[in-house]
Amino acid sequence: MNHNTRIAIIGGGASGLMTAVLLARQGFSVTIIEQKDKIGKKLLTTGNGRCNISNRLAESRHYFSRTDNLMAYLLSEFPVTKALAFFESIGITVKELEKGKLYPYSLEAKSVVKAFLYELEYLGVPVLYQTKVTKLEKREKWLVKAEQKVEEAESKGVNEGRNPKTAKDGKKTSDKTKSLSLSFDQVILCSGGMSYAVSGSDGSGYELARKLGHTIIKPMPAIVQLVMNEKQFPYYKHLSGTKTEARVRLLDKTSKQIIRQEEEEFLFTSYGVSGPAVLLLSTNVAYAQANHQKLELSVNFFPEKTKEELAEFLLDKIEKVPHFTIEQIMEMMVPNRLIGVLLKLAQIESAKPAEEVRMPELKRLLDLLTDLRLEVVSAYQWQQAQVTAGGVSCLEVCPKTLESRKAKGLYLAGEVLDIDGDCGGFNLQWAWTSAMAVAKAICQ
Repeated sequence: MNHNTRIAIIGGGASGLMTAVLLARQGFSVTIIEQKDKIGKKLLTTGNGRCNISNRLAESRHYFSRTDNLMAYLLSEFPVTKALAFFESIGITVKELEKGKLYPYSLEAKSVVKAFLYELEYLGVPVLYQTKVTKLEKREKWLVKAEQKVEEAESKGVNEGRNPKTAKDGKKTSDKTKSLSLSFDQVILCSGGMSYAVSGSDGSGYELARKLGHTIIKPMPAIVQLVMNEKQFPYYKHLSGTKTEARVRLLDKTSKQIIRQEEEEFLFTSYGVSGPAVLLLSTNVAYAQANHQKLELSVNFFPEKTKEELAEFLLDKIEKVPHFTIEQIMEMMVPNRLIGVLLKLAQIESAKPAEEVRMPELKRLLDLLTDLRLEVVSAYQWQQAQVTAGGVSCLEVCPKTLESRKAKGLYLAGEVLDIDGDCGGFNLQWAWTSAMAVAKAICQ
């Protein structure tokens, strides 16, 4: 037991909450410092409010880093099974849905947040709410300076969204905030990235790390919709809301090299494209654009067929109903709003009888059905991003313990580091894996 070791956890998100529980169980004196009025705010939004807590298929190939992808080792030491065992210990049993995605049995994210709240209250872990850390200073101990809203200073309890052990050594500087100067033996930075800033992950943790000598890899929005070139394809507003299954390839526009491809639901928006296929590709867009690559998508609306098979399929329909117009035949094949766009691009009159469509016209149509090219402008806004690509360089932390190589006694976990994963529970698994790694390192 380590009752005299005081540890500050900056950020009451996924990684911070798990780290707090694991360390408090071992007798450490843990304090969570959270700048919002509640903990687990971003956790409440995951999986569309159902909390996609992890993914049974989590392995290093689902993770990305521009510095050093630590996941191969970390996942071998702290796999999904260990995360699930932890959740069982706080009353959360998971169920597996499609593609390895794991959810709490309730299918409600608030169940997970409540389980953390109950366990933190049982362990007596104080939470300083609405408290923004402004500086970390390494002396003999760690000095943590922060600004706290005064109305949150008198608290009721963790379950009330308040802190039962609010610090008493703060100096009031105004009617609304007071300054805190707190001393700790160790600090764990779990401040998140820049995605979904309303939850508290506003990027402020990067500045804290930078002032301690860390390199910040430029943060970029990931798992996010894409903004497309409307001059190259001026039909996005018309097609907005149209969705279909498709194979979507991300291509380097110059070399035509395939960067990645996904076969999932594909959605047109008023400004570009979205849907699971696009969200999976968006991280690769962030990394490619960081390298100044020009990008385009290749969309195949019939991924289950070869181009030759699709040609036979279309010709067979024309042969069976030659009196139908080409538009009427297309109505049996693709979403309605897409038909006029494809026929216009293929230079075929919608009212033309199918039997009169010439082979060059059919070839153009087949090309569009199997390889519609769309130019990428950028990822969409930060407000829409689910995670952050980039962050504190992984080269500057110990790969096994995640302790800073710049400041002894500082640990980093979760999205603040330059690691992000695919959508589908992989990013929350990174939060749990990194939390377990840090907790084990401190306990040893």
